[in-house]
Amino acid sequence: MAFESLKLPKGSGIITPALSFPTSINPAIRQQMDITFVDSNIETYNMAAGALEQAVTKDTKAIILPHIMGNMTDMDKVMKTVEENNLILIEDCCEAIGSRYDGRLLGTFGSSASFSFFPSHHISAGGGGMLVTSNEDVYLNSMSLKHWGRQYTDVKNVPSQTIIRSDYVQQYTYEMLGYNFVASELMAAKGLVQMKKLEELNRDRERNFDALFKFFKKYDDIFVLPGTVNKKAQPSWFAFPLTIRRSAKFRRDKLMAFLFDKKIEARHVLGGNLATQPAYSQVKFKTAGNLSNADIISADSFFIGVYSGITKERMDYMQESFSEFIASNG
Repeated sequence: MAFESLKLPKGSGIITPALSFPTSINPAIRQQMDITFVDSNIETYNMAAGALEQAVTKDTKAIILPHIMGNMTDMDKVMKTVEENNLILIEDCCEAIGSRYDGRLLGTFGSSASFSFFPSHHISAGGGGMLVTSNEDVYLNSMSLKHWGRQYTDVKNVPSQTIIRSDYVQQYTYEMLGYNFVASELMAAKGLVQMKKLEELNRDRERNFDALFKFFKKYDDIFVLPGTVNKKAQPSWFAFPLTIRRSAKFRRDKLMAFLFDKKIEARHVLGGNLATQPAYSQVKFKTAGNLSNADIISADSFFIGVYSGITKERMDYMQESFSEFIASNG
């Protein structure tokens, strides 16, 4: 909805990091946009702001910016590029609800932003998500897309029985090829309650992240630890990502298999380099520079959880399990 509501012409230039999740780029592909991939930083797992500057051309219309793992890139540089080139910024905050840059919430930098309420994210409504925007046209178009393409002309009023043409009322007049994206009352009720708990849950995540960072610091010769782009970044961490250094005596598959045997969940970092995924084998992408870091993250990175349900006993168990594996394989 965030992307389609812009009504960009076919062939518009779109810049986005290759290290991402499919839903960030699928709408642009379906609408036949001209997509340019840029690389990401290994410590932050987010788009390299310098690569963004190099990717902009006269045909560039928008940037799709996912905030991976609740972390972020240098938003000062991003916004400078946006403003100097009159670009549209769409933020993917599905992993970053509550994250801030220089005190400002992510999701408020672009013209619109999407959030996810999938069960594994910061808060959950059992699924679904949320779109926020400061642009009236995006709002009206999104409301139409959400409700089957129904006509919306006023931000303050829902479509009514007002006759807007000789034979049809506004309520049943359709001006876009819409979808059925209406949340159930049960999902909405859950989401509203969860939203009230967001700050508390994020404090728990921060506590668990700090405990893991302190633990893994003694193994920084084996793992690249997660970091922020600068002191202005205040992530609300989605998870704890790690990249195994090439000098390590083990590779990711062996470690992850060990963790699963120990009943410790671990995951690859999203889709890795999306340009290498089977779904996009027939899609023509451009690249600005190489995607070497995205390839490294695809091969050597993974993440473990920091969710609020991890008790001290579980945290101790997780750390002991890592220590056991490294003692045997390090």
